[in-house]
Amino acid sequence: MVNDLRIPEGFHMWKFTNDTTASEVVPASKHSSLQQAADYIHDWSQEIHLQLNPTKCKEIRMCFKRTPPCFCQHEGSSTRNLGFLALKSFHEKKFYKLPGGCKKVGVTGFCMGGALSLAAAALIPEEIAAAPPFYGIPSANLCDLRNIKIPLQAHFGSKDNLEGFSSPRDVKALTEKLDAGGVEYELYMYDTGHAFTNPTNPNHTKEICDLALGRMIDFMKKHLA
Repeated sequence: MVNDLRIPEGFHMWKFTNDTTASEVVPASKHSSLQQAADYIHDWSQEIHLQLNPTKCKEIRMCFKRTPPCFCQHEGSSTRNLGFLALKSFHEKKFYKLPGGCKKVGVTGFCMGGALSLAAAALIPEEIAAAPPFYGIPSANLCDLRNIKIPLQAHFGSKDNLEGFSSPRDVKALTEKLDAGGVEYELYMYDTGHAFTNPTNPNHTKEICDLALGRMIDFMKKHLA
């Protein structure tokens, strides 16, 4: 049933078996329209008599301005009752001032976070020195992965069945794009399924998790030194 959901143009959406993520990128001079997507999903769920889970509604807001804006919560039942994770990304020129004399930034993430770390590598390479994403690939209408200019280290499961997001077929398409763009990258495939670093997931195996995270740490030390 959730496969029938389509949100208005201008937003990006990831659909899974039990949750949906909507996102948008808001330039510095523009205003967010994500509430429109929230309202649309709310109305769609009512039309088909789909009960949403209000306890799963979360919102992530990311800002790359030196002086972040004051974020205000959305009003209305749409945001409170939606079972999806909303992301807003405010992109200007620079990150916040880096603490402790730190001069380089690395970005990693898992599942949607993995897709976002790849997107960040493609969209703001001047701010990021390295990215080791885990089992997540952004949609082509969000960014062009051939434009990545920083080192990558990608981690995926060979038994991942999330088609269109992190399956072996998607990984093959990813590597073809990276090769076409001349991107410097390492790729590791593990004999397991999706979310294998999550200890609450059935695909979690300590040995594989420790191996993958160890590789990620070494990669970050190498490129952030």
